[in-house]
Amino acid sequence: MTFFIFNFETQNNLVSSFLSSASLAHNQTIKDDEWFYWKFRDNPFGESILACAMEDNVIVGCVALGMQDFVCQENTIKAAMSFETFVHPNYQGKGIFKKLIDLAETESRNRGIKFLLNFPNSNSLPGFKKSGWRSIDCSEYWIKGSDFFKILFNIRDIRKSFLPNPSNLKSLNKDKLSLLNDFNKDNLSFESILNEKYIEWRFFKYPMSEYAIINNDDLFSIARVGYRGGLKESQVLTVKNKSQKNISISDLIKEYKKKTNYDIISFPISKKNKIRKNIARLLFIKVPSKTNVTYKIINQGDQFNFESIELSAINYHTY
Repeated sequence: MTFFIFNFETQNNLVSSFLSSASLAHNQTIKDDEWFYWKFRDNPFGESILACAMEDNVIVGCVALGMQDFVCQENTIKAAMSFETFVHPNYQGKGIFKKLIDLAETESRNRGIKFLLNFPNSNSLPGFKKSGWRSIDCSEYWIKGSDFFKILFNIRDIRKSFLPNPSNLKSLNKDKLSLLNDFNKDNLSFESILNEKYIEWRFFKYPMSEYAIINNDDLFSIARVGYRGGLKESQVLTVKNKSQKNISISDLIKEYKKKTNYDIISFPISKKNKIRKNIARLLFIKVPSKTNVTYKIINQGDQFNFESIELSAINYHTY
């Protein structure tokens, strides 16, 4: 068994085995090469760290960390987020996952990354905790229905998983994507940096899901559209202020209603997200969140208050 960091210039011959093993581990349809390079190589914040395990020239496991800059008290922080974790079913239970996490962390330290952030599922969460990652109880899921009687009739569907609709990439309008503020200038802010290049790469380069966009002089917002059982849901991924005006969540949800005709609109956010108070005032209901949030500080001398981190579904949402 060989453990190594994937090289995008010299190891392209291993991509097919990566995709095959990942599909088996996740029990999903196999992805294509275009998806691989889009997700792991073309991120405007930098190439991903792919810590891989190989047996007989076949990748059988990987822990991939995607680059993501954050702002913390007006300082730009180089960080990374978990983009992919898997071990081929035939190789699980052999300690491979732990070795891959350790290798990815070592490479992160070599690249000057300050901290790592992850949203592991219930299967991989124990492995990260064993490697010293810490959990934060900060994830919330707020929902509001547009038709009380339809929600009541389909109340059991609220407990079902959200399933996004197929991609509508060809019909998305990316004109005037510029974000006047890459992040809030509040000196207490601790959040991921979302700029024009990132938004264009994330949502306009590869077909993933159906998205709806609200983009005007005052704000930029994007939602993922799908179904929770028989209920159509617009899952708001992010809301970014583009002016000095306060964001009107009431106006925003009206705009999404016009665009998507949702039955439910949802805001998966962290407890410290700036829009949380506005959502609560509009009588949204907080339902249990299935999102686990974990982190690890790479260098012991660095200190970050993760209890104050601002997250939203654009961070949680896998792709």
